[in-house]
Amino acid sequence: MKYPIRIHPVVDFSTLTEPQKRLAASMGPRGKRESSNAMRLLLRFPLSSAVLRGVGVTQDQYAMTMRLFQFTCLRTLWIYDCEYVWSRHRVTAVNDGIDDEDLLAVATGPSNSRLEGLDRVFADAADELHYDHRLSDETWSAISAYHPDAVGDVIGAYVQYVLMSTFCNSVGAVLEDDVEGYPAELKALSGKDTKPAGHTRRPATPGGYPMRLEPLDPVDYHRAQVSALKPLRNEKITGTKMMRTFIRFPRFVTAIAAPLMRLKDCALSARAVHVSGLRTAWLYGCETLWDQERSACLELGLSESDIFEVAVGPASTKLIPSDLLIVRAMDEFHNDGWLSDATWNEIVKFGEEAPLDLIGAHILGTLIATMANTLGVELEDGASGFSTELLALMEQDAGR
Repeated sequence: MKYPIRIHPVVDFSTLTEPQKRLAASMGPRGKRESSNAMRLLLRFPLSSAVLRGVGVTQDQYAMTMRLFQFTCLRTLWIYDCEYVWSRHRVTAVNDGIDDEDLLAVATGPSNSRLEGLDRVFADAADELHYDHRLSDETWSAISAYHPDAVGDVIGAYVQYVLMSTFCNSVGAVLEDDVEGYPAELKALSGKDTKPAGHTRRPATPGGYPMRLEPLDPVDYHRAQVSALKPLRNEKITGTKMMRTFIRFPRFVTAIAAPLMRLKDCALSARAVHVSGLRTAWLYGCETLWDQERSACLELGLSESDIFEVAVGPASTKLIPSDLLIVRAMDEFHNDGWLSDATWNEIVKFGEEAPLDLIGAHILGTLIATMANTLGVELEDGASGFSTELLALMEQDAGR
């Protein structure tokens, strides 16, 4: 799909504002005149781009090889139909021993007969996270056996490229002249449903997901875990069962910190941020995140009826327009990989950096939900989780 150009990359670096100059300097070689269109597009978002830097900052420390990383990110890019980033990765994939036959297999999806072993495991992980909201028992076991830190890394890689896809698609990033887009065989496949059979995006069943790892006691944290928590030391989330489980993967916690801190002071209202989290929790069937966001929304003035309507989704006739806009945006990111014209035009009214802040809100929810579901994080003591009415709505949605 060709996405409309909504923002153009920075061309004249002599016009950079002070925040843009600081961002360009922090990006190193990627913040130069000769850098890619995507990087020069990010310069249009000097404050909210902290979300991307936070999510991608740990990439060089991933436990998985670059080849395995490529399989996860390339499959994610294909699911989100991001030709821009896919094509740039196609160039680098050659250096990691991935040829065009492998790329066609990635685009074909789990039904392909070419990928084997860990190549298949890491490619299929993207489908499980997107369509099932968690890693399956088989994939969990294979990735954990490969390296104990790789589970957090593969979820981080998936979410990093959800972010890049939704950003590049929504702003309309255009391929550079020297980068070839989808070759003919991929163009023929583009737009076809490569979703694996049996994946229905069904939310969590009553009782949640099985626990795979227990929360750690803070007295047992090692140095890397303590360091990862420092940016969040004043946040309530640090003491939750969720974070005490996540901290087993310090790099993953580092990835969460940047969007969480940015969203405390962004172009969106606190209500918009937490409605986005609530809807993302629903889309991913994450009872733990739903309960946390429900509490935040109640404090911000939403009623229990409003919260139920967020679960109803874009079809709701009872949500106020601003809440309905955020709900619609979350569904567009998750289902379509970009913001429609109507939604984009409304979101930019919040401010120039609002689109990337909104993507950041979705990304934070996606990071937390997929990891919480995968690890089987239990509800906090005293939390109510999904109500009977919500469970009934889930069954209704699943049957559609």
